[in-house]
Amino acid sequence: SSGINAEWPLRPGEKAGRLVRDIREKDALDEQSKGETREGVNDPLTEGDLQSHRILVKGFKKAFPALNLVSEEHEEESVDGVIPPSLFHPDVQKLLKSDPSISAEDITVWVDPLDATKEYTERLTQYVTVMACVAVKGV
Repeated sequence: SSGINAEWPLRPGEKAGRLVRDIREKDALDEQSKGETREGVNDPLTEGDLQSHRILVKGFKKAFPALNLVSEEHEEESVDGVIPPSLFHPDVQKLLKSDPSISAEDITVWVDPLDATKEYTERLTQYVTVMACVAVKGV
């Protein structure tokens, strides 16, 4: 089927969030730099960013290969061997009850696998989030 069921996969975000937390707690950041921001501040990249990106992109792409997906981090990897996420979430199912199937072409998922990386490197984890935004027909 070319449609996407309303039971949307939210589990990759939860899994990515746990992994980001675990990497920070173990001090396994493997921090690099993507360069400087427009303000001249270092723009760090950590193992948390990369692992979260892989979980989110692979999870969504494995479940929905035709999905349009945009991630802040850019890395192409195979989804072979990736277990698809659970496709059930009652809140989303309730919202989409009247239209349980949406065309994949109408959906774009925007991902920031680790928002506030600088704060993450400084242990200010209360500001850190893993984000996925689902837009249907641009909304």
